[in-house]
Amino acid sequence: MSEDSTSQRFIEKIFPVHTVSLHSEKEKFSHKGHLSSLHIWWARRPLASSRASIYAALIPGYISTEDNLHDDKNNKPTSTLQFIERLSDWRNALNSELLTKAREHIRTTYSGTRPKILDPFSGSGTIPFEALRLGCEVYALDYNPVAVFIEKCALDFPHRFKKKLKREVQKWAEKVFQQALKDLKQLYEIEINPKENLSEYDIYGFIWVRVIKCTNPRCKRKIPLMKHYFLSKKRKKRVFLHPHLKKNEVTFKIVAENKEKIGEDSKKTPSSECFIPEKGTISNSTVHCPSCHHIINRHELISLLKEKKYEEIPIIAIFRNKKVHARKKDIKYVLIERQASKEFLTVKKMLQEKRKFFQQQWKIDPIPTEEIPHYNGRSHMRVVAFGMQRFSDLFNERQLLSIITFIEKIRYAYLEMQQLHYDPALATAITSYLVCILDRVISFSTKLCWWEAQSESPYNTFGRQRLSMVWDYFELNPISEFPGAWQNATQIVLNFLEHTEMMDTTSAHVYHGSATELPFPEDYFDAVFTDPPYYDNIIYSDLADFFYVWLKRSVGYLYPDLFATTLSQRTKEIVADPLRHDNKKNAKKYFETQLRHAFHEIHRVLKKNGIAVVVYAYKTTDGWESLLSSLMQSGLTVTAAWPITTETKNRLVAQANKAAVLASSIYIILRKQEKKERGYYHAIKKELKTKLFTKVPMLWSHNIRGPDLFIAAIGFGLEVFSKYSVILNAKGRPLSAATFLKDIRIIITDLIFDFIGIRTKIEDLPAIARFYILWRHLYQNQALLFDDARKLAQSCGIDLESVGTNTFIIKNKNFIQVLEPTERNLEKIAPNRNIIDLYHYFLILAQDNETESLPMLFDQQPEKIQAHIMMIATALSQILPYSITERKLVDIFLLRIANRKKMHASICQ
Repeated sequence: MSEDSTSQRFIEKIFPVHTVSLHSEKEKFSHKGHLSSLHIWWARRPLASSRASIYAALIPGYISTEDNLHDDKNNKPTSTLQFIERLSDWRNALNSELLTKAREHIRTTYSGTRPKILDPFSGSGTIPFEALRLGCEVYALDYNPVAVFIEKCALDFPHRFKKKLKREVQKWAEKVFQQALKDLKQLYEIEINPKENLSEYDIYGFIWVRVIKCTNPRCKRKIPLMKHYFLSKKRKKRVFLHPHLKKNEVTFKIVAENKEKIGEDSKKTPSSECFIPEKGTISNSTVHCPSCHHIINRHELISLLKEKKYEEIPIIAIFRNKKVHARKKDIKYVLIERQASKEFLTVKKMLQEKRKFFQQQWKIDPIPTEEIPHYNGRSHMRVVAFGMQRFSDLFNERQLLSIITFIEKIRYAYLEMQQLHYDPALATAITSYLVCILDRVISFSTKLCWWEAQSESPYNTFGRQRLSMVWDYFELNPISEFPGAWQNATQIVLNFLEHTEMMDTTSAHVYHGSATELPFPEDYFDAVFTDPPYYDNIIYSDLADFFYVWLKRSVGYLYPDLFATTLSQRTKEIVADPLRHDNKKNAKKYFETQLRHAFHEIHRVLKKNGIAVVVYAYKTTDGWESLLSSLMQSGLTVTAAWPITTETKNRLVAQANKAAVLASSIYIILRKQEKKERGYYHAIKKELKTKLFTKVPMLWSHNIRGPDLFIAAIGFGLEVFSKYSVILNAKGRPLSAATFLKDIRIIITDLIFDFIGIRTKIEDLPAIARFYILWRHLYQNQALLFDDARKLAQSCGIDLESVGTNTFIIKNKNFIQVLEPTERNLEKIAPNRNIIDLYHYFLILAQDNETESLPMLFDQQPEKIQAHIMMIATALSQILPYSITERKLVDIFLLRIANRKKMHASICQ
């Protein structure tokens, strides 16, 4: 490479979006040694896209043949694009030949030195981790103390202590386990009927159920709060509970479908007459009494929970065969007898004794009684509304006792290391990894874990990015050999350490601080790569406090600067949180101000010829408007932008909401370039159209669709928008980011109709018809957040709220759903005579085989209406997949109309 570090970078010219996206999406599935296995953190960016984008941003835009890039398999010359594609593959994460070449390319660009790289929002360290892999000198900074702790374990210790670390962690983890086992073994032993034949099985855990009394004075029977009764929903193994509801107790019977019939005695219970295992007693926080059919609404239920008018009962012990391979689960379910559950009463006394001893020994209360964060009585954590006010409320007494026992043994382990004269830094590192192991166990040891019947496995506390209420919860046996328990967590952490042993890198510089006040001199870094907060997507401090309260007790004495406060710091956290700032307007203003300061700091510490890459993935307009406003005032100029798929399509949030989910992150490339003082929007708009008409077809060719296409277009629009210090509208006033975004959406709408080949045919269609066609193309029958739906409607020239509710558009809470014809009532459609209502009306007639009435009614419409309906149907016939019911109806409708015309022609002849 003959070019120096002032040249244009490869990522500013081209980037293999499609292949890197595929590798990034695949990487979401667990891999041995992956960084994400070390500790839970939220909204991580994939290592694949981070590695590829860092490399592409640090090498020149052209690599000559003298650099000798070759394919490992056939030793043939390969292009830089192909090299980046191979580099992004997780299977090549430890390919020494490939990584050596990548490091050489980067160092040659920077005259033989290692470029200084900064990530001021480093989180769990994904970007710095990959910068280390590529041989850079890395600086990582984050405001959250839990994130900084994770970075110490991910970026510092592994490369400082090398191979001795894994051996030491393995030794001390086993020692801690054996000591904890002596204290805890008796807690997880229950008497089982010898006929069960469970000699080769260990207890995996328990299922607990919350029980309340019916509030109907004539009933007052006990109600188990369960969403469903299934234990296993596998195709060849359907097992469920059948409840026996009596006035003073709740008992169950385990039923294996097609193998065992429900006994005659159970048929006498009020719940058996129409028992459906899929249907439990609670849905959407509303309880249905199966005995008297009384309804307990959400308000009543919350009152009962807050007043502690409920009990928690362990009902099932789950056994797993310890001799069967982990992937071939052999699981059995055993009912816990009423008298067996009384054994749990002894745990309370043991916990009290352990708590008192811990306080005397370590001068700290081991039970996390800190309040879960709330602001003016409101909290982002849903459990608070159901009476779980403190972190200790998230755990039952046995879970607390087990966690405290492990903490105690870890503290003793550190004291023993001191007595053995270990290097203090090494002892701190070993202890930190023991705590990482414990944190993995804690995430599976709360009353918010649940048993997933479909896979016969537990979900941990953060199956979703919040603390959500779980009614019948799973309690893990932490001293078992199974996933989630100490030994399994130990192996996962050891796998990570083994991976880092083979990376051959130096340690990163890890800092705790705010991105708005960077502790570095001006013009210090060759590049900045960062993933800033996404507006109000994730409230990191509120989530991280779950681990903070335990880290303070387990390892806080080794990190006094990180864990000195009651909860994690949040005064300078950059997030648009209406709860903290009273309303959305204030929250948005605070976010923009803080983000602008952060970008100013990035501009200050970045070298004049440096490059920055900012990853952004928030899909609502408020988030993008804030990013735009902050960038415009930072002095940084956008030179390129690339959308990379970073999320799997089956994410839990997508399954839960059945909504269109943003799959891509936009990698925005920035430079410290002189901005033009001012620009006039009537001229800039032409430049914007040219840019989008050039870039968007490339995205389309890479199969980028839905909200990702709009977000990518915004990224490309930034290239034009950020060239100017200020852009003035026709009245000489500064252009708002909202106007800019609106115009981008309008341009993209027209482009999409161009791509699907129907624009010239429907340009005279009503705006509501254009909106409908665009929605069906982008989202089919998915729901969309109201803000996104409103902006999409605006791009078509309609006001979503003015359409009305008695039509094909339905608002459900924060989501908008566009109904299919089959979801509507024929009688309610006819009078409206909205063009889409009419279109739906005729498709329903087609579905109902109205062979004669359909053509006759269609012919009664004015010619213009007929033409519009035919345009809509023709367009949707082109763009809807065959799997969608509406597509089938459209084809039937078009066929019948076509046959009608042939019939008329035949009669005329």
